[in-house]
Amino acid sequence: MAYKKTDKLIKYNNQFNKDNYDRISLMIPKGKKEVIQLCAKVDGESVNGFINRLIDAEIDRMVASGIIEVGADNTGTATADTTPGGGSENL
Repeated sequence: MAYKKTDKLIKYNNQFNKDNYDRISLMIPKGKKEVIQLCAKVDGESVNGFINRLIDAEIDRMVASGIIEVGADNTGTATADTTPGGGSENL
């Protein structure tokens, strides 16, 4: 009986994650993973939380500098000539 409840919970969680999150695969040089894990641990965060916090800080910096604009739906637009070949780019 407990197995069926666990199975349903796993299916629910997997569907929730699929519906609400995007997944990015990240390749880094050998050995860097351990450094990232250590930094996250020192900051009291998960690796995912640590990486997301750093990404959010960089996005905030770029928005504040006027380099990009981010809409309420999390889509972005480059506002400066930052694309190869010039012009702005919608993401």
